[in-house]
Parts: sequence; C-alpha cells; structure tokens
Amino acid sequence: MAEASRVLIGLVCGLFILSAIPYTTAQEGIDLEDLSLEFDNQFELWYEIGEVIDINPILTNYGDQISISNDPSCGTYFIIKDDKMNSIYENSVNCREQEQQLIIEPMETIIFQNWQWDFTDSNGELVPSGTYVVTLIHSKTNLRVDQNIYFQQSITFDSNLELELDLTSVGNSDDKEGHHLIGITLSNPTDSDIILPTQESCKLIYSFNGLERMLNSCYGGNLILHAYENSYLDGIFIERGELLEGENLVTVKT
Repeated sequence: MAEASRVLIGLVCGLFILSAIPYTTAQEGIDLEDLSLEFDNQFELWYEIGEVIDINPILTNYGDQISISNDPSCGTYFIIKDDKMNSIYENSVNCREQEQQLIIEPMETIIFQNWQWDFTDSNGELVPSGTYVVTLIHSKTNLRVDQNIYFQQSITFDSNLELELDLTSVGNSDDKEGHHLIGITLSNPTDSDIILPTQESCKLIYSFNGLERMLNSCYGGNLILHAYENSYLDGIFIERGELLEGENLVTVKT
C-alpha cells in the first residue's frame, strides 16, 4: 500500500508583498487617448531585503500615427510614495530637460530605459515595512501608470514570543474529501506583558510544499500580548486532495 500523505509543520522568521492597480492620465491639451504607458515586467508578490524592483517602461500606440514630445535623456522617471502618499524616492534628476519629437506609428511600442529601486529612500536609508506605490511617468506627456507593492523588513519580536501551529484533520487518511486546518497562534508563555512592534507593518507568509502566499497581520490586532495570553492569528485550509504522497511541508514566516 502506498505511503500515506503527511503534513509536516515548520516555523521560520524573517520576510515581504504586492498588488497592481494600473491607470493612465494625459497632459492637458494633448489627445493621447490611444497611448498606453505600461510596465513591461513582472512584479513579485513580495520582496525581501537585498532584492530590487525592476521597472521596464514601454509606450504603445493603439491608434493612428502620433508625434509627442520626449526627453531622450530619460524617457520616463518614477516616484515612490508610501501608503499616506508621502514621496519617499524619485529619480527625475535623470531627466536633463532635453526635448525631441517622437513619432510613433500605429501599434508601435517604444521601449524606454529600464530603472530599478532597491527599497531605499532619498537619503539612502532602507524604507520601513509597508505598502508603497510605484508611479511611472513619461517625461513630457505626463502619461503615467501605478503599481502597488508591499515590502516587509525582518521584524524583531521579543524572543519570548512563540508562533504555534496546530493541525486539525477531518476525515480518515483514505478520504479524499477530507481536509486539514492549520491554526496559527501567537503566544506569550511568560508572566509579563509583551509589547508588540506594531509600528512596523508585518504580514504572515505561509509556504505549502514550496508555494507561498500572504496571510493576515503578524499581530492579530494586538498592541500588547498579556502574560500567558494566546492570540489566534489565522488559519490555513488544505484539501486532502492537494497533498503529495509522502511528506508535505508547511512553514510560516513573519
């Protein structure tokens, strides 16, 4: 008989996310309705310290031939804003106020210079964990597109705090309709209150056989975890049919 599937539970600490909301606007007085500024690159679901975001701008003409102004020294630039819309970083310094007329044929795509952002602010300091907006802007027409991202530093918790994973199974090992529920609990096993570092955004990331996704907050809405208090943070629902034969590994990261 084949070996039954088993779920192994592991804990890891340290990590990062993102989502996309693109839009385009045009400079007043110029009909740029058929031009679309886009990111020609894939964004990760989250980013870790040491990684960078690639920004590969392209401009596509979905209408008739058009001539637009362009700064050839940069083509585009980008601005980074936090979730309160404060400007954190921008690279418009690369644009040297040069000007050319750019003729774009129907269905032609212009490839501009690529950029990168390494999660540092204008002073070169690593930005705090949280959601950021990358706004890509064309140098002369004001065409733009946005991308929302999430970045999380390694969060420092009190060393006495514990993440606990509890496995509940429904159905026997031969029941393909059964499932596993893994509950995630933040526990304070000490006789003292522990203040949580809620000034830093923190999301739980779980991995099931190498496939990762984001869960809820690491703090569970708590500012303080009282002595011997346990706070339920989230749950992972796994259908038995998703299990591989043999061992199945689940890890949780903060």
